[in-house]
Amino acid sequence: MPNWKKVITSGSSAELSSLFVAGAITASSNITGSDVYINDWGSVSASLASSLDEIQVGEGTLSSAGDFGVGSRVFTKFGTLTVTTAGTLYYLDGTWAEADADAASTATNLLAVAVTTSSNNGMLCEGFIKMSTNTGFSGASVGDPLYISTTAGQVTSTAPSGTGDIVRIVGYVVDATDGVIYFNPSNDWIEIS
Repeated sequence: MPNWKKVITSGSSAELSSLFVAGAITASSNITGSDVYINDWGSVSASLASSLDEIQVGEGTLSSAGDFGVGSRVFTKFGTLTVTTAGTLYYLDGTWAEADADAASTATNLLAVAVTTSSNNGMLCEGFIKMSTNTGFSGASVGDPLYISTTAGQVTSTAPSGTGDIVRIVGYVVDATDGVIYFNPSNDWIEIS
């Protein structure tokens, strides 16, 4: 590859099929595309373009509820716009609502964890994420399975056991003290009779 000092000058444009940068990228406006992948082992701040359907972003430190890790899959503008709580578990039935193991209607659909306060700005469907609370798994060990809790919007390390409860693994403990999990919900579930 040529060692170009300046590819695009002010006021001009160019189309690239791919771009690899070993340093930082700074933009004075939006960076958009049909498939945008941002991998970073530091921290990432991005505003999502209106045409984006999926974005993969990674953050090195998961310090706040909704922060997610490298390689995670986060969907935007999927389902009806819903006000959400970052780090909370939701199911999709046209609209996002807090998942709850107490009934099949709230535990067997597509699941995701909110990354912000709006479903349009990010619902994590797979990857490492800091939950809003670790109440249901604070004493669990690394690698323990996690289930949808009977407390709406939460996960637990104890499988639900009440009549009519849904038992569905949604991920695994990464750091119980900090509330970090690997979210990868199973397509399989069992209803307790």
